[in-house]
Amino acid sequence: MNKSKDKHHLPEEVKKTAKATDNPAPADVEPANEAPAAAAPTEADPGYAVGFAEARNLKKAEQEIAQHKDQLLRLRADFENYRKRVLREKGEIYENANEALMLELLPVIDHFQLALNSAKEHLVLSGVEGQAHQTFQEGIRMIFDQLLNILLKYGLNPFDSEKQPFDPNLHEAINYLPSETEPEGTILAQSRPGYRFNNKMLRPAQVVVSSGKPAPLQGEIKENPA
Repeated sequence: MNKSKDKHHLPEEVKKTAKATDNPAPADVEPANEAPAAAAPTEADPGYAVGFAEARNLKKAEQEIAQHKDQLLRLRADFENYRKRVLREKGEIYENANEALMLELLPVIDHFQLALNSAKEHLVLSGVEGQAHQTFQEGIRMIFDQLLNILLKYGLNPFDSEKQPFDPNLHEAINYLPSETEPEGTILAQSRPGYRFNNKMLRPAQVVVSSGKPAPLQGEIKENPA
C-alpha cells in the first residue's frame, strides 16, 4: 500500500498533531553555539590569589618609590644648604684674611706718607731744587702709589675727614682747638687717615676738632654791638 496516499486520507486533527511533532517550536531548542556564562572569581580560585598578590606588590612598590623620592628631595636640599654654607664660610675666611693683611700694611702706608711729607718739607726749607732730590722723591711717590693701588683693588678705601663734621664712628679726636672760622665740632686737621675695607670700618681717622670760637681774654673789652 502507498503510504503517501494513505496520509492524505487521514483526518485533519491527526495531520496537525503529526506536523507539530515533526517540527518542534524554536523556543524549545537550545542554541548549540552559545558559550556558558563565566562564573565570578572567588577566593578559592588560584587566579584570584595571584591578582591580589600583584595588586599588593604594586601598592608596596608605589609606596617605596614615594619614600625614595622624598629621601632624594631631602638629600638634595641638604646638599644645597651645605654648598651655600661652604661658599659663605669660604668668603668669610677670604675676607678676614684680607682684612688682617690690610691692618698689617696700614702702618707701612703711614710711614710712606710721613716720608714723602718730610722730604717735601725738607726741599722747601733748604731750598734744594736739585734734580737728584726731585727724582728720588718722585721714585718714592711712584712706589707708594703702586702699593696703594694694589690695596685699593682688593677693597681698601681711604676717606678724607678734613672740614667734615666730627663723627665718633669714623673719627678719633686727638685734640680740640678753638677756631675763628670753623664752628664747633668741625674737623680742622687730620693727623692720620682713616680706612674702610669693603664698606667696613677698618681704622678710624685721627683728627683735630674745632672747639668753637676762642674765649675772650681777661680784661679784654668786648665791642659794643650797637
